[in-house]
Amino acid sequence: MQPDNTTGDSYSVETLCSSLIKEFLVRRGLKQTLSTFTQECKGVTMGQVLSSRKELAQAVGMEEAMKRNKSTHRPLATILEVLVRNVRLSVTNQSISSKPYPLTQSFSALPTSNDVDTSQNGVTSKHDPATNYTPLTVNGAFSIPHKHTQIKRSADTDATRSEKDTLELFIPTPQTQPICLEDLDELDLNPAPAPTHTRTSLRTRTPSHPISYKEAVLLRKIVFGTATNRSFNHEWKRQGFFFCDLPGIEFGLVQLKGGPCGLLAVLQAHIVKYLLFQTDQPPDKALCPTETTRKTALRHAMAEVLWRAGGHRCASVVLPATSPHFSGNSGYKCDQLTECLQIHQLRGLDELNSYLEQNIDKFMHENPGCILFLYSAVLSRSLSATDKDMDAG
Repeated sequence: MQPDNTTGDSYSVETLCSSLIKEFLVRRGLKQTLSTFTQECKGVTMGQVLSSRKELAQAVGMEEAMKRNKSTHRPLATILEVLVRNVRLSVTNQSISSKPYPLTQSFSALPTSNDVDTSQNGVTSKHDPATNYTPLTVNGAFSIPHKHTQIKRSADTDATRSEKDTLELFIPTPQTQPICLEDLDELDLNPAPAPTHTRTSLRTRTPSHPISYKEAVLLRKIVFGTATNRSFNHEWKRQGFFFCDLPGIEFGLVQLKGGPCGLLAVLQAHIVKYLLFQTDQPPDKALCPTETTRKTALRHAMAEVLWRAGGHRCASVVLPATSPHFSGNSGYKCDQLTECLQIHQLRGLDELNSYLEQNIDKFMHENPGCILFLYSAVLSRSLSATDKDMDAG
């Protein structure tokens, strides 16, 4: 019986794995890693690496998944990422269907002894019936202090969390500092310090609010003249900021299709200016930047444009949330992006640079990075000022 090419039976596991890794490295522009990977693969019997993405998708049974991914408003760039996402969704669905410990039971199925000590693993768990809290302490690789970490044994999952609902990880270093992991979307900028340690947040909180219906309508009207029957096409929705990997023009932004050329040209000019005049490299080397330098140049370019748009006083950066903040109606047709925006407001240039550094990947690769930057520029200028700037026609 002949092997079925569409299921990958004609290829070894090593061939498919190496092909997926190579496709990931190429699509992500990781040239040095790709070169090392290719060099180290020489002499190793892994079969013929598939160079056709379509053939590779068929071989790993991901052809339909890639088609569905392409139709989403934020498609993933590589087959490997789509594969991992599908596996995670599958695991999540299986977990939900099995319902091992429903969240609403809030750990009710866990042991309730007053003193459970598993000293072999360095983990101590003591339940206090008076407060109905279970503090945990993990010794060795990291530690969770009693007064800062509490898991509430309650069926009320919507209860307001106090500042004590904080998870701190202590990594043993000569000068150990706890890393504060609170709600990933709402970190306290100045949390109370631990008794003997200085607390450091992984990210700082910026004032933000979900886009309102009125703001979304005005944004769409500024860009398209209407909020009902026009929106960004598929090419715009997958046009993020990413660089060319051809030798000699590594500084150049790549445009996939026609449309956002004006916006890309503005950022390209600022990127070249940064590379030539704000680095310590001579001109011939400045325009052959590393991946890290390119990302830094992009961040500075974005910050300069947004800060200027905000009159050197403030700037706005929009990022998509996971769900829309309102529904469409006769006055607004949903586009699966504008109504999902969260607007973050920055009051200083250093703050803006820091925030963009934390979130620069959300503007890069094949995602709606251009749209997010366009919206950020309009909101930095303000909707009313942008409307006045436009021609009367």
